[in-house]
Amino acid sequence: MAETDEFEKCVPIILAPCSQTEKSTINGSSNVLEIKDQSTKKDSTSGSSCLSNGSKNTGSSPSAPQRSLKCLRSPEDISKRGILKNVIVLSISFVTMFAAYASLSALQSSLHLQQGMGVINQAVLYAVMAVSCLLLPKVVIRAIGHKWSMTVSLVGYVLWMGANGYGVWATMLPASVVAGMSAGVLWTTQGSYFSILAKHYALKTKQEPAAVTSLFFGIFVAFFAFSAIFGNLMSSMILRPSSTANITHDEDSGLADVCGLNDCPGANSSRTHLAKPPPPDLVWTLVGVDIAMGTASVVISCIFVDSLPSSWTPEFDSSGKDLRKDTLSSLRATVRHMFRLEQVLLIPISVYMGMQYAFVDAEYTKSFISCFLAIWMVGFCLLPSAVCRGLGSLISGRMAKYTGIVPVFVYGLIVDMSFQLTLLLWSPSESQLAVFIILPCLSTLADAVWQPQIKALYGVMFADDTASAFAVCTFFNACGCIVVFALSSLLCTRFKLYILTSVFTLGVTLLFVILFVFRRSRRAKSAEVQS
Repeated sequence: MAETDEFEKCVPIILAPCSQTEKSTINGSSNVLEIKDQSTKKDSTSGSSCLSNGSKNTGSSPSAPQRSLKCLRSPEDISKRGILKNVIVLSISFVTMFAAYASLSALQSSLHLQQGMGVINQAVLYAVMAVSCLLLPKVVIRAIGHKWSMTVSLVGYVLWMGANGYGVWATMLPASVVAGMSAGVLWTTQGSYFSILAKHYALKTKQEPAAVTSLFFGIFVAFFAFSAIFGNLMSSMILRPSSTANITHDEDSGLADVCGLNDCPGANSSRTHLAKPPPPDLVWTLVGVDIAMGTASVVISCIFVDSLPSSWTPEFDSSGKDLRKDTLSSLRATVRHMFRLEQVLLIPISVYMGMQYAFVDAEYTKSFISCFLAIWMVGFCLLPSAVCRGLGSLISGRMAKYTGIVPVFVYGLIVDMSFQLTLLLWSPSESQLAVFIILPCLSTLADAVWQPQIKALYGVMFADDTASAFAVCTFFNACGCIVVFALSSLLCTRFKLYILTSVFTLGVTLLFVILFVFRRSRRAKSAEVQS
C-alpha cells in the first residue's frame, strides 16, 4: 500500500497539512479538506473515511470525539532518522524494564525456595506466555496498535515486581499469570514492530532487508544486555550482607556432593548459611527500586515511541471486524503458520533458546552459584556475562553483514558446545570463582548469536506474516522455559543438562537444514526472475 493511501483515508483530519494534498482546496464554510478525486469523494460520502462509529462525512467538520484515534495517533510516515530513533528509544525502554526484571528473575529459584514456589511460578508465567502469544498479540495490536500494545504489556511486569515484595502463593501466582499474558503480547509485538521498521528502512535506504533486520535486532540485543548488567549489579549491591568477613571457603565442606550437577530434589535440604535467603527488608528495598525503574520504562514507551503508520500495517486494520471472529481468525492463522515446513524445522532451536535462558536463570544460579557461594553472589557472577552478551550481539551482527549468516551460526555452535562440555566435565569448588564467572559468559556469547539471528531469520523468512511468525517463536521459546522450570523440582541438574544438550543438537542440525533449503529457494526465485 502506498504511503499516500493513509492520507486519503483520513481526509477529514484537520491536523494534516494542506501541502500534503494534490489538487486540494479549502471549503470556506466547513474548513474540510476536499480532494478532487472521484474515488475519494465516493469514500467520504459512504462513511469509509476515518470517522468513528461509522458516521458519514456530510461536508461539515467532525468533532474531536468523532475522529478515529488511530488516525490522530498514527503518523503519515516515519523518516529514516525517525526509524532509528524508535529502535534506540524502544531498546532503552526495554533495558530499563528488564534491568528491574532481571534483578528478581535470576533469584526466583533461590529467593522463593519453599515448596519450589519460585520455579513453579516461573513455569506458570511462561505457560501463560505460551498460550497468550498465540491468542492475544494480533487482537491487541489491531485494537490499540503496536506502540500501545507494548506500553500496556510493560505495566504487567511492574505488577509482578510488586508481588515479589510479599512472596506467597496468593500474590505470586496471579502476578505470574498477568506477567505471562503481558510477555506474550510484548515480545511478539516487539518482534513485529522491529521487522516492519527494518523493512521500510531497507526500502528507504535501498539495502537488503535481511541485513537491516539482522542489524536492528543486533542493536536491540546489544542494548538489552545492559539490562542484565544493571539488574545483576543492583541485586548484588542491595542484597549483599553488611558483613562478609565470617564467610569462608572450605574445600572439605561437602558441598560438591549436593551442589552443581549433583543438586537433586530433596538431597540438599540441609544447606549451609551460604544459601539462606536475604532479610525481608532488603528484598523490599530491591522491589521498590525495581518498581520505580519499571514505571520509568512505561513512561519512556508512552511518550517517546512512535506509532506505526497505518499504511505500513494493513494486516492489522481493525475496521469492521468482529472481536470474537478476529480472535479465532488470528488463532487459525497462527496455528496454520506453526505447521509450515520452514517453521517446523525451526521449532527445536526455538525451544532450545528458551531452555538455555531458563537453565542459566534457574538451575545454574541455584545449583552452582547460590549453593556453592551465596545468593547475593548471583548478580556478581552474572555481571560479566551481561557484558559478553552486549559484545557478542555486536560481533554477531557485524559478522552477519560481512560473512553471511552461516559462519555466525557456526561460531555460536562452537561457543555453546564449549559451555555444555565444560559443565559436564567440571568439578566445581568454592575457591574457583573465575570458573563460576566464565561459564555464564560462554552461555551468553552463544545466546547473543541465537537470539538476534534466529529472530532476524524469522523476520526474513516469514515477512508475509510477521505477527504470526513471532507469536510462534515466542510460543516455543516459552515452551523451552516451561520444560526447564517444570523439571526443576523433579530431576537432578545432571539430567537437565543432558536434556538441554540433546535439544541443542537436534535444533542446530535442523537449523542448518532450513538454511540450506531457504538459500536454494531464494536462488531458484532469483533465477526465475532473471530468466
